[in-house]
Amino acid sequence: VYAIFLFYWSCTSKGNFLQVPPRRDSQRAVSLFDKIGSRVVRRLFRCSAGERQAEMSHWKPVDRMQNLVNILGGEERITRIESGELVLVERNAQAAAVSGDNGGISPYVTAPLLSVEAFIADWREFYRVHGMKVNPPSLKRLPPVTPGFNWGALVAKGLMPERAFQMVASMFPCWKWCGSQSLDEVINFAKEARTADRQSYVVYCEDSVEPPARLANVSALQIAERQINTLGLTDTLLLHGWFFWKSGGKHLDVKNVSLCSASRYSSGYVPSVCWRGYCGGLSVNGCGPGDTDGFLCSRQAVS
Repeated sequence: VYAIFLFYWSCTSKGNFLQVPPRRDSQRAVSLFDKIGSRVVRRLFRCSAGERQAEMSHWKPVDRMQNLVNILGGEERITRIESGELVLVERNAQAAAVSGDNGGISPYVTAPLLSVEAFIADWREFYRVHGMKVNPPSLKRLPPVTPGFNWGALVAKGLMPERAFQMVASMFPCWKWCGSQSLDEVINFAKEARTADRQSYVVYCEDSVEPPARLANVSALQIAERQINTLGLTDTLLLHGWFFWKSGGKHLDVKNVSLCSASRYSSGYVPSVCWRGYCGGLSVNGCGPGDTDGFLCSRQAVS
């Protein structure tokens, strides 16, 4: 099967059936095959309909490889599989793979998608509890509702990292590496993926107590290179406060650390947030832009 895959790869990528595939393409094909697995390939070939399975049993190997590429979605999705951003799962395991452990808190989901109206109403109430009134962005400016991204944050106009920190600090113990110095003084706003300095915004993320593991061992530099949209420091702090309020006292990032790769400190370091009950509460710290670890994960976003 490897030989067939390598042969097909050389044909489609170079447009010449007689051309010998260079080593780079050969390694890429083998790597992709390893990532998706031969059993997954066979499932993709079989599909779900019996009639189609019978028809495909007569296909030539090259036709089957072309069908696989079509199913994967072409070059763009193949590249995302190679990078680890996109993964394939069993059909009956999709819900578990998307939702993860949400602590039983997914208040906006009206199968199969998030209810925007419920999301906005809930965040308005969250701000009201903190003595603030928020005007959400117009529906035209909201990000697209995406399956699996059932949480998020409504960031009020003018809300900066220090204000978000003070909001959560009024709910439970918090610590920040810069001490009494404001987070607004140590954040490089020119590097922020998004800010609410001119208008409020909404960002969605996956409903997961711990940041999804697929972005573990992926540095902030790699996140930027792959152009993956992720949460920043303000987004993450608000998400912690909202979850504590909504769950009746539970916390996010208890086992792992949320890497806020959409933000940067003035030093070039990347903010990180986690709950460390044994040492006093929520911790706002940082790490190098090239640092990786199994417990250090960014939260992917839709904005």
